Amino acid sequence: MLLEDNTYGVFRAAGAELPTLKSLDTGRRVIYLSSFAKSVFPGARVGFLVADQDVVGHEGRRRSFAEELAKLKSMFTVNTGAVAQALVGGALIASGHSLRAANREAAQVYREKLDTITASLAEHFPPDRIRDHGVRWTRPDGGFFVLLRVPFPTDLAAAERSARDYGVCWAPVNPRHTRTADGGLIKLGFASLAVENIREGIGRLSRFAHETPPQREEPVDRDYAAS
Repeated sequence: MLLEDNTYGVFRAAGAELPTLKSLDTGRRVIYLSSFAKSVFPGARVGFLVADQDVVGHEGRRRSFAEELAKLKSMFTVNTGAVAQALVGGALIASGHSLRAANREAAQVYREKLDTITASLAEHFPPDRIRDHGVRWTRPDGGFFVLLRVPFPTDLAAAERSARDYGVCWAPVNPRHTRTADGGLIKLGFASLAVENIREGIGRLSRFAHETPPQREEPVDRDYAAS
């Protein structure tokens, strides 16, 4: 079985959409998870799943996996708030029942911000001088953030010093990483920032990076190659 967590897929720019794994699933091996918190509004806290696999209970009754999960959820959470569900439903009706259509304008706005942050990174950390600065980053086709591999320490103390002394915030990735000891990865979010603030923030990050002693030598990672 595969779990597909696709919260950000609708924020790819127009023309760059990709099919979900679930839409390609001919053997009912994919369980699809997503949330309306990013695509409708954060306060809704409403998620959904597609789980069409057949399961058989101890009494021999056959039902879908989604039905079984819904029954468990009703026991543990007493269901999701009706008002939040109604608001999400209204937003879907207004957009022709399409999350992509509902977020098409927002996706273009986020794409402009994504282009701004990657261009600013290339300006302050030139790809042809990676041996000097040691910074490389992902280039996603959408979403709200980019991942950077950096040479400086990425613990909470470093993040606090960056925010306090340089006025730029970033999130360490290692607490969320499957290899918990793997440092050197940070996440930069840009969704709520104006493009001029993104440029200013990358400039501040550059000063922090150049004035912070490196933690250790990192091998070049093909997944974090600068464009």
